[in-house]
Amino acid sequence: IHTLNKFKDFKGAFHSDAYEAYESLSTRDDIVWQPCWAHARRKFFDSQSADPIRMDILLKINKLFEKEEEAWNINKIEGYTNTDKSEERLKFRNENCKPIVDEIFNDITNAFKTGKYMPKESITLAMGYLLKRKKHFKSFLTNSELRIDNNVSERNIKPLTLGRKNWMFVGSDNGGNTTACILSLVQTCKNLKINPREYIENIL
Repeated sequence: IHTLNKFKDFKGAFHSDAYEAYESLSTRDDIVWQPCWAHARRKFFDSQSADPIRMDILLKINKLFEKEEEAWNINKIEGYTNTDKSEERLKFRNENCKPIVDEIFNDITNAFKTGKYMPKESITLAMGYLLKRKKHFKSFLTNSELRIDNNVSERNIKPLTLGRKNWMFVGSDNGGNTTACILSLVQTCKNLKINPREYIENIL
């Protein structure tokens, strides 16, 4: 409920894991959702299944990440406008990333057609995680500014995650909001290479 309220006026594209509230937002016409391929890859990695498809999908997702790194290296080309970079990235993705993505989903679809996978098997859940959100996992192929993972955000909230047990009793909803604001300021400072302590001392 809190998440949906926070995003009630939001329009545009966003990255996230497959948390239920985020997935609910993806049903709106004014929102584009890009689920995280790193989370999807982890499902296959953690499954530890002996089925050959597990390693096959992992290798293809790794290849997709390699190609995406090349796609973003287009930003380093001198003389390109932002429009040029966006157009070139989409062109590159169409030629190099789309075939990999199509192969992944074709492999999963064909695997399910065999009927050999039990519903609660870890490899079944991993494949279902991708297939259920097929449309959204492809969002980056038509939106040049989307990335295939949520890793930047994940890294930024890691300090909060690591310290969560210490901050469990923040006192109230208001205390939680205050904590979120302070940590957001600190992380923004770090991203902009500003000393967080000096910044906060200055504004106070």
